[in-house]
Amino acid sequence: MSAQLIPPPQEQLERFKKQFLQLDAQGIEDLLPTEPLQRLLKDAEEAVPHTLRQRIWTPLVTLLALIKQALKHGSCSDAVKSVQTEQINCGQTRCSGNTSAYCQARQKLPESLPRELIRYTGERLEAASRTHWSWRGHPVKLVDGSTLTLADTCANQETYPQESNQQAGLGFPILRLEIVASLNHGGLLGAEVAPYCGKGTGETALLRRLMATTVQPHDICLMDQYYDNLCCYPSSSLGNLFRKL
Repeated sequence: MSAQLIPPPQEQLERFKKQFLQLDAQGIEDLLPTEPLQRLLKDAEEAVPHTLRQRIWTPLVTLLALIKQALKHGSCSDAVKSVQTEQINCGQTRCSGNTSAYCQARQKLPESLPRELIRYTGERLEAASRTHWSWRGHPVKLVDGSTLTLADTCANQETYPQESNQQAGLGFPILRLEIVASLNHGGLLGAEVAPYCGKGTGETALLRRLMATTVQPHDICLMDQYYDNLCCYPSSSLGNLFRKL
C-alpha cells in the first residue's frame, strides 16, 4: 500500500545526523555534508524497482532504519518502531508494525550503497585527521579479514557458496570480508567482499583491490603474518608491521 514519505529527504538526513551522531550542527556538516549523501542515495534509488520509490520503505528510510537498528543492537521490530515514531512526530499516520516490508526493502538495498558510504566517510575522516595522530608522521592502517555466514537462500548460495567439502544443503553460504581501517581516527577506509573460495577471492587478492584507494606509500600497515607475501603490495616504500598470532 502506498503512503506518504515522512519529511523531505534532506530534512530526514539532518534529523538523523543530529539524533545519532550527537554532534553540533557545524560538526555534522563538516563530517557528513547532506548534499553528497543525497547523491549517493539518489544513485541507490535508481538501482531499485520504480514501484518502491513512492512507498514508506525508500532506500533513504530503509538505510536510516538499518543504521539505527545496528547502533542500538536492536531487532527488525525496533527498526520499524523507529520509523513509526518519526511518522507520529511529523503528524502522519504510522505505517504497519509488520517487519516484512522493512526486511524486503533491506534486501533490495544495492551493495554499492554501504560500500560507497564507507569510502566517503573514511575519506572525510582521513582528511580531518591531525598530523600528530600519526606515528612519527606516518599514518598507521589496520588490515584484517574475516568471514560471515549468510542466510541459506538460493541467491546467497549462488553468489557466496558454502564450503566445497560440505554436502549440498548442509552448510551456510560464506562471505569473505576484507577491511582497511585507520588507527589515527578509528574509521573504516574501505571494504571488499567476495566468495569464501575461488580465484581472486583470498584475503591478499581483496587487499590488492583496496590498496590502490586506501593506502599511500608512506603509510604503515599493521597486519598478521598471513599477509607476509610482500608481492601483494603496490609499492616497495610501504612500511609493514606483522604481528604474530
